[in-house]
Amino acid sequence: MSSQAVKLAQRVFDTEASKLRSVVNGSVTITYQYMSQACVDAAHANSNAIDLKPADGPLIAILTAAAWSTASDDAYMLDFLTLLVNSIDSASKAAGLYYRYVFLNDGGKGQSPFPTYGQGRSLPVMQAIAKRYDPRGLFQRLASGAFKL
Repeated sequence: MSSQAVKLAQRVFDTEASKLRSVVNGSVTITYQYMSQACVDAAHANSNAIDLKPADGPLIAILTAAAWSTASDDAYMLDFLTLLVNSIDSASKAAGLYYRYVFLNDGGKGQSPFPTYGQGRSLPVMQAIAKRYDPRGLFQRLASGAFKL
């Protein structure tokens, strides 16, 4: 299944990349991060918030990265990256290869990693912990950047 997912994502990437011809010094890369069955098993055994289930593995996470040199291309490139991720998601859903998970360190603008942890089961637990240790929600309101619960 992993090779199918990589081939599918690469086909979508190759199709969408043609839209970048007008971007000055623009480049986009796609990286495949393999999560072996042993990795998924270990994540489950340690009972962490990510809560990957052994039956779900192995998995492939996809990271997109981009660079360009003209500020006037900022909006176009951000829209392109959103389109690329959405297109890969749609194609993988249609092929039965989609797994709802956004790695916190690789999440992009408009994505919400925490609701994907444990296929949504971990978010209420994390919110309860946050409320216990930060009852006034100072971190959620005052910390700049980063994803919030």
